[in-house]
Amino acid sequence: PRYLATSLLAIVILCSSALAQSDSPHEDATDAIFFNINKSPKRIPTRLLLESGFNLVQIDELKGAITPSNQVNFQIWNALHNSLYTANIDAKKQFQSFDDIQTVVAQYPEEQIQLPILRVKYNTLNPMGAEYQWFIMKNQQLYDTPKGLKANPFNTSETFAIAPTKNETKTGTAEFVFASDLIINNTGLDITQIEADFDDGNGKIPYYLDYPIGITWTSSGTKKLKYFITFSDGSKMEGHSIFEVTVPPIIPNGKYTDKVPDATVTIGVNAYTLQIGFSDVNKASNPTVLLANLKIRKPFIILDGIDQLNKSDYKTFMFTSDLRNNDDFKDSLAKAGYDMVYCNYAMGGAHITYNANHFKTVINYINTQKALAGSTEQNVVMGISMGGLVARYALADMYRSSLTNPIPANNSQVRLLITHDSPHQGANVPAGIHILARKAINTTPILSMLIPAGINARLTMNADAAKDMLNYSSYGIPYVGGAFGPVPVFFDGNDFLADTYHPMVRFPAGGVPPPPYKFIATSQGSECGLSIVE
Repeated sequence: PRYLATSLLAIVILCSSALAQSDSPHEDATDAIFFNINKSPKRIPTRLLLESGFNLVQIDELKGAITPSNQVNFQIWNALHNSLYTANIDAKKQFQSFDDIQTVVAQYPEEQIQLPILRVKYNTLNPMGAEYQWFIMKNQQLYDTPKGLKANPFNTSETFAIAPTKNETKTGTAEFVFASDLIINNTGLDITQIEADFDDGNGKIPYYLDYPIGITWTSSGTKKLKYFITFSDGSKMEGHSIFEVTVPPIIPNGKYTDKVPDATVTIGVNAYTLQIGFSDVNKASNPTVLLANLKIRKPFIILDGIDQLNKSDYKTFMFTSDLRNNDDFKDSLAKAGYDMVYCNYAMGGAHITYNANHFKTVINYINTQKALAGSTEQNVVMGISMGGLVARYALADMYRSSLTNPIPANNSQVRLLITHDSPHQGANVPAGIHILARKAINTTPILSMLIPAGINARLTMNADAAKDMLNYSSYGIPYVGGAFGPVPVFFDGNDFLADTYHPMVRFPAGGVPPPPYKFIATSQGSECGLSIVE
């Protein structure tokens, strides 16, 4: 009897190996072997009989528990999937074919790595079935015996596997996704929780189906990815994979990157996005550290002008800074070792005080970065147009607070504040511009479509920040009764500058001593010979 069972297994393996070039001959051969066996759903409830397919892996090792020898890569995952796919004893297949899986993977972005999940129940022949005389073999075919019909010579088992569709990255970063259209599951259970440890130093973290996962490693080497999946019945399955990571060395180029920042950090909710271009000096002193993980060491902080339409960013600033002068302003800063920190407003048209309050959080974040890098460099801040008012107000507020509450959060560590074309005494916009933006473009629908710049100007003038800066702001009803035509335009004065801004930023003699940082105001020309600072 033991020889019979061994012979049967050898026949099945031989058939699988010899006929592996074609599904049809293999199916014919296995169908012949099991043709006379009762394969009812009661006996084979999963409708997957492992011995009837190409069993290409050590499936007993893949049971949902991590062991030293059962790491799974995508090749092993595909072999397991194919073993189960070909084990189907019904005409209708239970899940996608190998080609179907590859088609789904090909639909994802090339740079994205999918993490297909497989949990499948299957049946196998009881290896003691022949010894117990539950079946007999004649002419290389199995037959039930009376004992076998009373008993059940088939066991039910389960297997589990997860693997990344790629085994390496040469950039030090990777984007993964647990894709819902790459789940092979015949258990009837739903996934209720996904956790993973990508060996990036962050430990086990929960993730969600179909949400991209950006991972950054700080060192090259073999990484051990671990997955922990919980199902709706409370059962937990685990798997792991090997992933090769190469972190490329940073090659300094002597300039800031022009198109995209080296790093991006979000500060607060509806506050700022910091877009950072690291200096050549910083990069050269940390050649093995990813740019995204570098710390700010010598900050040059930039606050741009009003941006109600959110059109300004790091890239536009870098481009226009070269156009505005012949001295290559930004490259001069890079050679001096400054890390350029562009503060991109989330609400570029909000009140001056709103962005100033959030800018204090930006300053504290940068100071923390310097401390982590071991840097004692002082900050340099440059505010352009509205940015000058925001920076001046925020730094003055921090300084005044430090006099009564000298905590680190009130220490700006700023040595120099530069404002450029900033309307510290208010901005004058001719009344005709107000009327053009608010009234003339409403004359006909044609003009409204032909003058988008006028519409943008009107949106900007409606911004709270514009009303804070304009000595005279306008308002009006854009449309009357839904029709185009003449509309009234009204003007308001400015209380913000005299009542809120100047009392904060001015330090008259005999009062609070002026702040320790140097303040310089520059302009392309006021054209009136009057002071633009005080």
